[in-house]
Amino acid sequence: TGDQPGPAQAVASQLGITRVQAGVKPDGKAARVSALIGTVPGLVAMAGDGTNDTPALASADLGISLGSGTDAAKEASAVVVLKGDIAGVARAFLMGRATVRVIRQNLFLAFAYNALALPAAAGLFISSTGWALSPTWAAGSMGLSSLFLTLNALRLLKFSPKN
Repeated sequence: TGDQPGPAQAVASQLGITRVQAGVKPDGKAARVSALIGTVPGLVAMAGDGTNDTPALASADLGISLGSGTDAAKEASAVVVLKGDIAGVARAFLMGRATVRVIRQNLFLAFAYNALALPAAAGLFISSTGWALSPTWAAGSMGLSSLFLTLNALRLLKFSPKN
């Protein structure tokens, strides 16, 4: 950040960030971001809102701009936080994690349905149980499966990060 070290460290401690580079001039931001890539575990993210942040946003693994920022910063970013507050960055990460969790749940549910209902509809259980799923019930269960997966994904619309 180009901010002074004191306020930058205060914000970082609230967000759980342990490493902060403060007082960086605009022309040095991109160089610092590029130097971090490959030397730290995980991705290097850069959040910014101004024209002077654009080169650093573009060079980061993940560029995050604020909705109240300049158009150049938004264009250089992979993620645009619509509200102009920095807390939106944390919300974006939490929303991403929740989305991945729902995707995994839906993949498991779809796999479980396919592993059980399709063999039953094909009559594979007739020899052992004498039972088969009729085509009508198979079609109905497929529709219900799709409905459950859709409703599970729609839970993300009510997503609210926990404090």
